[in-house]
Amino acid sequence: MLREVDLLLPESPGVRPVEIKSGATLQRDAWRNLAQWRDMPGAEAGRPILVSGGDESQTRSDVDVLPWREV
Repeated sequence: MLREVDLLLPESPGVRPVEIKSGATLQRDAWRNLAQWRDMPGAEAGRPILVSGGDESQTRSDVDVLPWREV
């Protein structure tokens, strides 16, 4: 099954996957596509970013979680 992310930001030497969720409360599946994309063979993925509708920055499951106001 093909997994997609919302954005790929250019970053030396590869790209940084970004997932965008509108909710302030993140569900468990919010990280699924980021983790699968990062683990694909040959993917030169930087540290993933999850943009949320929440108000706090945090690091969870090796993902930087940023509120939309900080992006």
